[in-house]
Amino acid sequence: MNQPTRWYRNYNKEYFQGLLPKVPVIWGLKMLLVAQVQYDKEWIPTKIWINNELQKWPALAATALLHEMVHIWITVAERDVYCQHGRPFMRTLRRLMNEGAFDRLL
Repeated sequence: MNQPTRWYRNYNKEYFQGLLPKVPVIWGLKMLLVAQVQYDKEWIPTKIWINNELQKWPALAATALLHEMVHIWITVAERDVYCQHGRPFMRTLRRLMNEGAFDRLL
């Protein structure tokens, strides 16, 4: 298991009560984005891609992973596939900040 997948499992337990689905986290080559969730046609998350360049900056990779995990939370737990970065997303991100998810990363 790679490091980002370990982070995912740990963050899922610590910040999402273990309710997020098991999703592999993969380093993506030649990505234009920092990270993204890949969904199937029924909006079930199948994997998270993190830009391969972020291997040089693990704290930034972990921060991007938490961001993508919030997208999964909104999609799965709140059943909102169109949320993007709206109020539910920002509310969840604020909760993570208040719980100290980013303290060791920033």
